[in-house]
Amino acid sequence: GLLFLDEPTSGLSATDAQRVMKLVKRLTVKGHTVLCTIHQPRSNIFTLFDQLLLLSEGKVAYFGETMGAMDWFASLGFSCPPLTNPADYLIDLIT
Repeated sequence: GLLFLDEPTSGLSATDAQRVMKLVKRLTVKGHTVLCTIHQPRSNIFTLFDQLLLLSEGKVAYFGETMGAMDWFASLGFSCPPLTNPADYLIDLIT
């Protein structure tokens, strides 16, 4: 099956947002495809994503494995500073 989620963590506490996204992750492990929009996820939620699509001004800035995004941007000369939420860094970088 395919599930579309538009900002499923908006308005939730950090704990509840993580619970929701862990449930979504379990669905993907069971073979379901989930397409999800999410803005500024905490780092513990960001690491749950398998694939990442970053858009900047309507154009694709990155599409690929989530864990590969940091290496890809680093190869372009944009390294994430230590102790920085990767999602926050990428959002700042592409805006």
